[in-house]
Amino acid sequence: MAIAANGRLDLAFTTLDEFEKNNKSADAPKVRAILHATEAIGLLEGGNAAKAQVALDKAEALDSELPEVHLARAYLMAELRNEDLKTKELQEARNLSAFSYPGGRINQYAGALAHIDRARALLTKQGTLHPWRGPRFDPLLSALEQKLKGFYPYEVRWYEGKGGLLEIASEGGQKDVQVTGPRWLKVTAIASPGNTAEVEVPNVGLVVLDVDGKQIGVVIETNAHVKVGL
Repeated sequence: MAIAANGRLDLAFTTLDEFEKNNKSADAPKVRAILHATEAIGLLEGGNAAKAQVALDKAEALDSELPEVHLARAYLMAELRNEDLKTKELQEARNLSAFSYPGGRINQYAGALAHIDRARALLTKQGTLHPWRGPRFDPLLSALEQKLKGFYPYEVRWYEGKGGLLEIASEGGQKDVQVTGPRWLKVTAIASPGNTAEVEVPNVGLVVLDVDGKQIGVVIETNAHVKVGL
């Protein structure tokens, strides 16, 4: 990791290759996954999203539950369009959004924030004495999180269930919210001060909230628990 931290990623891979020729270590695949995750972010920073995806696929195949791998996934999702939305839904999402998407581009921002949350939780679980940490992990995580939270208004956490989860909060009084979404999702959610309403969204995509004569469009993504305040 020290070699990679000095910007010599190719040498880090070569050194690991040589080590594995003569040694067996349960940590070697984890280290290689971290190196591929680091490679993915570097490629993305250089404007090569296609090669970054290849590097990330290699990292996830080795160990998808590493903080560095989730962080690399977050970086990629923040740069790639949401493929779950059709052209008509993309336009509707822009029109009904409670905030402005940068450049009108609907990337996978909720998913990216969810993976940041997962990366942070895994980091805490590993503890301060964990022997392997990817180069620039803390500043990279903070930079992406600050960038996304600069325009994305909703709190996002990691969600383990199928699809995603919408949580509706209302601190200004009880709200009856009509929620419609993909695959015939249609429910009435009741939120009040101190009592949020949760709606499971197993088929991710654009979810529309009808409340007080207004419509709000929220894009729900896989593994994302999105909390919307009314």
